[in-house]
Amino acid sequence: MNAKTSKPSPRRIGTLRAFLPYAKPYRWTITLALLILFLDTLASLAAPWPVKLIFDNVLLGKHLHSPWTLLIPASVAQNHFLLLDVLCLALLWLALVSAGATYAGTRLLAVTGQRVVFRIRCALFAHLQELSPSFYDRQRLGDLLTRLTSDVQAIQDMLVIALPSLLLSGMIIVGMISILVLINPIFGGLGILIALALYFILSKYLVRIKQVARQARRQEGNANAVAQENLLGIRVVQAFGMEAHAKQVYQESIGESLRLGEIAADLESSMPSVVSLMTDVGMMLVLAIGALLVMQAWITVGDLLVLTSYLRTMYKPMRQISKLSNTFTRATASAERILDLLQTVPTIIDRPDAQPAGPFNGFIAFDHVHFGYDAQHPVLHDVSFKVQPGMMVALVGHTGAGKSSILHLLQRFYDPQRGQIRVDGQDIRGYTLASLRQQIALVPQDPMLFRASIRENIAYGRPTATDAEIIAAAREANADEFIVRLPKGYDTILEERGVGLSGGQRQRLAIARAMVRQAPLLLLDEPTVGLDAQSEQSVVEALERLMVGRTTLVSAHRLSTIQRADLILVIDDGRIVESGTPAQLLAARGYYYRLYSLQSRSLESNLALAFN
Repeated sequence: MNAKTSKPSPRRIGTLRAFLPYAKPYRWTITLALLILFLDTLASLAAPWPVKLIFDNVLLGKHLHSPWTLLIPASVAQNHFLLLDVLCLALLWLALVSAGATYAGTRLLAVTGQRVVFRIRCALFAHLQELSPSFYDRQRLGDLLTRLTSDVQAIQDMLVIALPSLLLSGMIIVGMISILVLINPIFGGLGILIALALYFILSKYLVRIKQVARQARRQEGNANAVAQENLLGIRVVQAFGMEAHAKQVYQESIGESLRLGEIAADLESSMPSVVSLMTDVGMMLVLAIGALLVMQAWITVGDLLVLTSYLRTMYKPMRQISKLSNTFTRATASAERILDLLQTVPTIIDRPDAQPAGPFNGFIAFDHVHFGYDAQHPVLHDVSFKVQPGMMVALVGHTGAGKSSILHLLQRFYDPQRGQIRVDGQDIRGYTLASLRQQIALVPQDPMLFRASIRENIAYGRPTATDAEIIAAAREANADEFIVRLPKGYDTILEERGVGLSGGQRQRLAIARAMVRQAPLLLLDEPTVGLDAQSEQSVVEALERLMVGRTTLVSAHRLSTIQRADLILVIDDGRIVESGTPAQLLAARGYYYRLYSLQSRSLESNLALAFN
């Protein structure tokens, strides 16, 4: 909240308004909870009055005056013992109503808060699934995970813990100040003055706490990203003996988090102390002024008890607000980070006129395509080629030449800056993303296997696949032979990323997944890199079965695996420098010939070393 004005900042209003749709389905539950808390407030406001009547009309023997004569019969009022019993029962009844209403109201709000956070978390994860790869190119995964976990948890703490208490405390404060103004303007004015002073102090503190919380969340994301990078690359860290360096980098990252945490701790510790001091001073002033008024017979002792009870009860929620405001402020900073993410628009979306694609025949055409992951660093320059249905086309070139970029463009992970990519004669931007990608099967260089059963991993591209189709695909991919040897066969749960399986086994599961998908277009991105000769042979056999009847684009580094290609496109520095069949390119003795000769000599040297 802005310290210079009593109005909430536009950014905070916008942040809170942006989350209202997630709470809309529960608006009637929230309304009921607020009504129950209002009942709790009324019970709290009524509690001091029986005490006043006990002192004034029971202990001091004064006569009842209006409006109490309308509520208490004369027969009860004249019997002090009976009046005491009635007033004590009234206190008990008000206490029971307050306790029951507090429980019911806060529980309703807490449960509703849990459900709202559930919807926010699901919406955030779903939105992350829709964002284009270009977004992830610029983000650190650790920071995204922080937003999905810690930031959402901060909002949950606010909705489940802080918000119910803040609402109840706010109702009590407003109600008590209103009554104080009505029954005694002096005490009402004093209460308003103290409340305004506390608000001014709180607003100053909360602005600073929010700044520190925002910085702390950002730094926490950076620290998580550092930890994730090192843990994922633990083999590289240990292989190069960089454990001490990794420890130092992480310590430096969390050291900044420690500094910010110490600043926040100082602010959060001093704020309640200041609030407590001001409320104690306020209570002292009330007692001093009230005692003078009693001595002058302007008010009764019972009136003073009511006034001091109200102010004491009002100061308690003020202190509560000062403590819970930390939670609320941290949650606001987290909500801004989540909102920034939810408002990020995917760069690749369906055009307004996009239509679902029918079954593809498999004709592919790149027409003068220019592309770069950013405008300053072009990757592809005026790339044009055509692929007939059922052809196997190999993309050959050094690492970084642009082979994988062509595969990415065909899947519309990115769009070219200039030129067109057509499938069956139509620009792929005219198809809906879902229908385009549904007809493409991918076997990547590093297969992504999920922590699920082998059966689920194979069926990932087509969850409706039957067990018979899954097993048939595994057999075609030469994967069934090792799957059946696993403890639970196809029901074996894989560890994250398929840890425990060899590279060849992971690749064959990826091929089985592509087979189950039954897509007419097949993309193979360096599918045999890093495999030994035996694994490579098994994978190549499976790939040959997979390619039958499909239009296939292969990004290849090992030229020995693409000798049966119908067309080879040689790419250098983002340009197609040669094209033709393997025989034609070898006969031309150009770029492809030099690559092939270089790999052949390397293979002969390795064989010679192996047999010597």
